[in-house]
Amino acid sequence: MSFLGQVYPDEDFRSIVYRYFHLSGRRDISVINKKLFETTNRSIPVMTKNTGFMFNLILGNSGISFLDFLFNHTFFPIYRIFNDEIELERLINYLQCGDGNLEKNNRENKYISTNIRYCFGCLQSDYSKYGQCYIHRLHQIKGLDVCKEHKMLLKETCPHCNQSLANNSNRQLIKNTCPSCGKDLLVSKDILYSEDDNSLYEIIEDVSFLFSTKQAISRSLLKERYYLYSIDKGYLRYSGSYKNKKFISDYNERNETILFSCQIMKFERDSKVSSVLALKSRYNNFFMNIAIMRLFAGSIREFITSPPPLIISTIPFGNGPWECINPFCLEKGNKAIKKVHRIYDSKRTQMKASFECHHCKMIYARYFDPTKDNHLSENEVIHVGDVWKENIIELYQYDKNKTESDFGVSYAQYQYYRKTASTKLLHSQLPFEWFEKLIRLYLETNDCKKTANQLKITTEQAKQYIYYYLSNNCDLTAFKKHISCDEYVAFRIKPLISNCIATGVK
Repeated sequence: MSFLGQVYPDEDFRSIVYRYFHLSGRRDISVINKKLFETTNRSIPVMTKNTGFMFNLILGNSGISFLDFLFNHTFFPIYRIFNDEIELERLINYLQCGDGNLEKNNRENKYISTNIRYCFGCLQSDYSKYGQCYIHRLHQIKGLDVCKEHKMLLKETCPHCNQSLANNSNRQLIKNTCPSCGKDLLVSKDILYSEDDNSLYEIIEDVSFLFSTKQAISRSLLKERYYLYSIDKGYLRYSGSYKNKKFISDYNERNETILFSCQIMKFERDSKVSSVLALKSRYNNFFMNIAIMRLFAGSIREFITSPPPLIISTIPFGNGPWECINPFCLEKGNKAIKKVHRIYDSKRTQMKASFECHHCKMIYARYFDPTKDNHLSENEVIHVGDVWKENIIELYQYDKNKTESDFGVSYAQYQYYRKTASTKLLHSQLPFEWFEKLIRLYLETNDCKKTANQLKITTEQAKQYIYYYLSNNCDLTAFKKHISCDEYVAFRIKPLISNCIATGVK
């Protein structure tokens, strides 16, 4: 550490290696690369394996940790966006000691300027403060062509001789003079950034925060937050598909989207929006992620440090149980419906729920529209059920006008309900004991209507069963035919077997 001196705020990894190379007196950078990284590269890499070996050799006594070094002086913070937690652990091991044999992937390097750039204001300030100049890491991000502190355009060539100021092999600025022509690199009007563009400075501030923060950031975390923000901002439908047109319109209008030229074209939108927000590798773009985070939360700092949006469980139609709306159901007013069937109605682009009462068999539906103050629609009856039909038949016989005005039941509907309800009940699988009770009640009261009221059936149905009983010579066992087939067969076959045994038939 004493040999190197110190590392400077936001000093680029390549600057630290170059200063070590410059102080070593060597002429060939490959010798230094061999010593520091055990590689034979003829240029200083942006990121490389065995960085931990270099760190221990020249910064081991600096008092900073290797992880702090990665965060403060390398482009490791960018890599967090492209990797999950396990992949980041493997990457750190690879950078520290070369473990993992990771495939070479320069995808992240395309967001870093090919040529090293300087702010002439920073050159003067650094030379005055530290006695030498160095590369600022933040100045190397493509698209961010201005120094926020000095409001100056970044330069990669000398304004006097037009030669490159630095490269990754054997040239970097140690003082604020051009290494080619020797002239001072002074601040001039032509390099001042005259536009009053606060949005650009805000983006630079955001990227600076992304570089410095050690809060947990990974591809999986971003993916989860993108999903929550998509719901919160109304970009996600209930069906799970994205509102592509709305998202693309809002995204493409962002200043950072225009700055980084990372718009989404219309012909791409059907597949690209979901892929981008799912951070699929093909579309995992550093600049796009900056734009998306700022679109969702206003700034990267806010996106990372604030809790994700609380998606309140406005579960459409609630958690239940739900009331039966049948006025004739014994459970009316009680929350007797335990289950609901939710589906997405693509025609109405709304959630639909169907409710069925297991007591009266009435089925009704409701729709959920989040764009309205009252999200829920009125009840829509899909199937009235037999209990409703039977009671309507009774009411219609008693008072036709009232039934029609209160329930909208016409004579044609009355005839239909009477026919379907009677036929269905006559052929239902009622237990034999029920028929026994019906006949007993009738014999006690000698009144079909009272018998029907006791059993909660229509008078017409009671008359049909009583007529059936009388037409079968008052034989209760005739109702066995209305029980399940197996029970009726067993009932009929027993006397036949007994008769066969008695007569000796084999």
